[in-house]
Amino acid sequence: MTMPPMVAPAVPRGVTARRPLDVRSVRLLPSGRWGRWQERNAEHTIPHCVEQLEVSGVLDNLRRVVGESDADYRGFVFADSDLHKTIEAVAWEIARSSTTRWDPWLDDVIGLLARVQEDDGYLHSWIQGVHPEKRFAELEWTHEMYITGHLIQAAVALSRAAGRDDLLTIARKAADLVWRTFGPGGREGIGGHPEIETALVELFRHTGEERYLTLAALLVDRRGHGLLPTGQFGADYFQDHLPVRESTDATGHAVRQLYLNAGVTDVLLENGDATLTPALAAQWRSAHERKMYLTGAFGSRHRDEAFGDDYELPPDRAYAETCASIADLHWAWRMMLLGSTNPDGDEPTPTKPSASQQTGSLREPSPGAEATTSEPSGAASPSFPHQSASIPTPSACADIIERELHNALAAAVDVTGTRFFYSNPLQLRADHHSEENAPRNRRGWYECACCPPNLARLHAQLGAYLASSTDTALELHHYTDADIDLPAHLGDGTLRMRTRYPDDGVVILTLDGTLKPGAAIAVRIPAWSAHTTVGYGSTEPTLDGYHRVTLTRGVPVRLTLDLTPRWTAPHPRIDASRGCLAVERGPVVYCVEQIDLPEGADLDDLRVDPAVPPHDSDPADDPRLAGAPTITVSGFVDPPSSSALYRSTTGTPHHPQSGTARSAHSEERAGDEFIAHSSAGEDENGAIHGATHPTAGRHVDVVAIPFADWGNRDSAAMRVWIPER
Repeated sequence: MTMPPMVAPAVPRGVTARRPLDVRSVRLLPSGRWGRWQERNAEHTIPHCVEQLEVSGVLDNLRRVVGESDADYRGFVFADSDLHKTIEAVAWEIARSSTTRWDPWLDDVIGLLARVQEDDGYLHSWIQGVHPEKRFAELEWTHEMYITGHLIQAAVALSRAAGRDDLLTIARKAADLVWRTFGPGGREGIGGHPEIETALVELFRHTGEERYLTLAALLVDRRGHGLLPTGQFGADYFQDHLPVRESTDATGHAVRQLYLNAGVTDVLLENGDATLTPALAAQWRSAHERKMYLTGAFGSRHRDEAFGDDYELPPDRAYAETCASIADLHWAWRMMLLGSTNPDGDEPTPTKPSASQQTGSLREPSPGAEATTSEPSGAASPSFPHQSASIPTPSACADIIERELHNALAAAVDVTGTRFFYSNPLQLRADHHSEENAPRNRRGWYECACCPPNLARLHAQLGAYLASSTDTALELHHYTDADIDLPAHLGDGTLRMRTRYPDDGVVILTLDGTLKPGAAIAVRIPAWSAHTTVGYGSTEPTLDGYHRVTLTRGVPVRLTLDLTPRWTAPHPRIDASRGCLAVERGPVVYCVEQIDLPEGADLDDLRVDPAVPPHDSDPADDPRLAGAPTITVSGFVDPPSSSALYRSTTGTPHHPQSGTARSAHSEERAGDEFIAHSSAGEDENGAIHGATHPTAGRHVDVVAIPFADWGNRDSAAMRVWIPER
């Protein structure tokens, strides 16, 4: 077939405020963080996933259906989806690097899928090979539509990236079966695990067949009407408790909710159904303002892999599934495509530091300083019927994506690219015992192996999320070493971005080409950057969170973001972290590991001193930490005064040493030590009583490392939220 005009994971046909870039026009360089991730993915993660498809039985499950294997079925009922996600990862790697390494493997597995697929399009190895009587009979559990969704996404990606349609033929047969079975006039069924919705929209975008968009919208409209038998989990586990337009709270299984939201946004992008907007905006606020971990993770309950209540965010029992952050990234990107480009229009005020925090004094240009002209955003773009003042700004969406990529998702894979976390807690206790999907250490694979191939496909398509275009600007949402070809409607040539971000806040932009009159480069000003300069002048973002810069060929422009380490406090309603602080530097969340405490100090006894600002320290000379900057925090190790599990703090007990009375909480400082006085103690039998037992604590300077690097050196204790002294 003729190569499609756009190679990207989401290519709206409808009129949108911004357009994605072709991944072939965005080249992430291995000298930058994102480029190194892609190289590791290509050389290690994708081959590892391909190998594990054999080891885990995924391919044998398909072979046994057609008599090519006598092995027993292995894995969960949705194991086929691991293959589809791996194929999609290979497809995006072909788009990125033009590799032919995987062509024979693709020939093999696509041929296998063609042999297994039934004449009417049905393809599901567990149903076909184990329980054929369950075909479309238990939609809440069998994941038939979910598997078909991942098949469709893999096929569309391969068609776009490599121009081969053999898998697309298989996927369309499967999609057409869903249309005939569940389309207009068919069964009123929905899948227990949303995912097919966004896939069907992308199939419509790729083929132009309206029935796929119609089916996606129909599945969205049917959800929430009690079509699924819910059993012990309840309807909200499946997001079948309320119609989509009435569902304003992110609830139930986190991955399912976030995949559903991505699909609903895709439908809105294409059919302009503005009745979907209020619920999407409310879902966004629920997920990101009340139920998201600091690291960009979601899901506070192991049971049901679910969202919890508002502000229910326990760091040590966080489920924080890797796939949930990936699903949210897909949703955030689509919400960004939905947003307005009009800086003076009806956009909500972005969540940014106050003007006094953002504005730095103007600097006089130093000799030889690069020249630049900067200007506010230009002419307003046309309004779109699906937009609303309640949707997040593009910069807010990019802030979320950045948080997820540099924290939850960066921590989910180790430096080798072959070991993974399924769940990503913000605290590991020294005596934590490994659970199936919450182990102490990263594992090479899981029985439920949704996350490794999901990470592989995400990293292969990373270039798609770096930038986008509007009618008048190339928008830079993220910063890493990259070369970006200008879209033709904005000019010609290549924008070269060079930076050590997020290790360093300086980003150098150089245009090897020419912008058309009225066109500009729009750079995102992150919400966390308290002082930002473009060229030699301080700046603030416009209402949409970006600052427009006009570049001249060959003249570099310097963007400087403030990476001063900072204390971060939790919302006062987050009971599990009340009285604690975390350390952040730019978009990176930091943590403390037991291995970095002095001998004899226990991480559980560490208290940080909020009066002493955290400060940069030298990068650790350890390849397992990827050379990222570390941060030094000041604190005290304050061992418990007794072994009593609970203690009284009432009264004004007599101090046994001085004979004077003290308040319930007091302390003395002597050099680098302090004496903490407690109003409770215990007798030799462990009974609580009112005597005060002073306990000696000592001052310590502790090294904090990026959360992304935790667990690479040691499996001992770790925590992000540290109690204040």
